[in-house]
Amino acid sequence: SCPTKNSSWSGLMPYEKTNSEYTSSSIIDGLQMLTLKNRKHNSPYENQDWFFGTISRDEAEHLLKIYGNEQGEYLIRNSERKFGNYSLSIRETHETMRHFRIEYQEQTATFLIGKRSFTTLRQLIEHYHKHPIYDANPANKLYLTKPLIIHETNSQF
Repeated sequence: SCPTKNSSWSGLMPYEKTNSEYTSSSIIDGLQMLTLKNRKHNSPYENQDWFFGTISRDEAEHLLKIYGNEQGEYLIRNSERKFGNYSLSIRETHETMRHFRIEYQEQTATFLIGKRSFTTLRQLIEHYHKHPIYDANPANKLYLTKPLIIHETNSQF
């Protein structure tokens, strides 16, 4: 059976230092078996393909690098800095991921990314499927293509 983003999954990773998000079971030939811990998100977006809940920026980059196959694959995760805010993580190249802060504005009930605001995260996603999202360099244009889907068959290992 294939792992999904809301269940635990295991994979062999090059051995580095362990991360609290993973449980380690063994190290074989420099590879460490890691299992991503299952987390309950308690979010209205929990069942959305694009929502990965409480994962770090590094974990988002790692997942996009290992399971992503093309420019523009993305995920949205809870902000590490402020409860109620989100981060949009996008695969630009195999080695480069971009991250954008999404601030929830309570007074207007909107989601602010850069200078643009949207009434829903779905509206934000649909907008950036059709229009580029820019980072600090205006020459860099990124379009959202599809949410990151984790399957064992698209792993780089």
